[in-house]
Amino acid sequence: MPDTQGTIMLREKTLLNNIRVRYQEEGASAIGIPYWAGSFDFPADRPILAGTYRLILQDGKTAEIQVEKITSTRSGLRARFKGLGPLI
Repeated sequence: MPDTQGTIMLREKTLLNNIRVRYQEEGASAIGIPYWAGSFDFPADRPILAGTYRLILQDGKTAEIQVEKITSTRSGLRARFKGLGPLI
């Protein structure tokens, strides 16, 4: 599972910057679109809810993601997401 840095955006607004992102490609859908999912940790005082966001990785790759679940960690919160298209 790649471990990298990234930015979470909602429309044109940066919500989280320079966060640790983990993701893994898990195959392809019936129509050939790669399926991938992952997670990122963030501080509890940030406004991230379940919903659709843009993920931009430090290597320049970007994709829309769907945050599906948020759980507590020792140091804040963890969002679990799925990719809504290819990571390009």
